Amino acid sequence: MTDHNTTMPTPTRRAALSGSVVALAGTALALLGSRAAAAAEPAGTDPVLALWRHYNDLLRQQDLVSDSATALRAVLAARWGEAGEATLPADILWGHDPQYAEMRRLINESDRLGGLILDTGDAMADTPAASLAGLRGKVQLAISLWPTNQDYLDNCEYHEDVALAVLRYADRPLVIQGEG
Repeated sequence: MTDHNTTMPTPTRRAALSGSVVALAGTALALLGSRAAAAAEPAGTDPVLALWRHYNDLLRQQDLVSDSATALRAVLAARWGEAGEATLPADILWGHDPQYAEMRRLINESDRLGGLILDTGDAMADTPAASLAGLRGKVQLAISLWPTNQDYLDNCEYHEDVALAVLRYADRPLVIQGEG
C-alpha cells in the first residue's frame, strides 16, 4: 500500500469478468474435450503460462516496493508527525527529509509496476490458452481480479456471484488434472 492519490486505471470489472466466464467456459470445454492433445503439449509452449509467471513476478516486485514505501512512510511519520488532510501535506511536512524523496521514488516505481501488471493481465486475457495449465492461469487471474470486499458482494448482481462461483469451481478440476 502506498500513501498517494494516484489512481491506477482499471478495466470495467463487470464487463471484463462476465465476458471472461463465457470465454473461459468455451476454452475449458475445448481443452478438456481433447485431454490427450493437452497432455501431449510440451511444457513451456503455452504463452499464457509465461505471461502468468511474469504477472506474478511483477506482483511480488510491486509488493516489495510498496512495503518499502510504507516502511519509509512510518519512519517519516514517527520522525516528523503524521501527514494528511487533517494536518500538513506530506511534501510540506516531510519534504526536507531525504527519505521523503526515496519514498516518492518507491511510490513512482510501484505505480510503474502497477501499469505493467495491468498490461500483462490484458495480454493474458487476449492470449488463447494452449494447455490446461494456461487455462488455469487465466481462471486464477480472473479470480484474483474479482472484488471480494463485503460492500461489493452485498451490492453485486446475481450473475456476478454465479460467475465468480463458476470460476472458483472451474479452478478445482484443473488442479486435480495435475496441471497446477
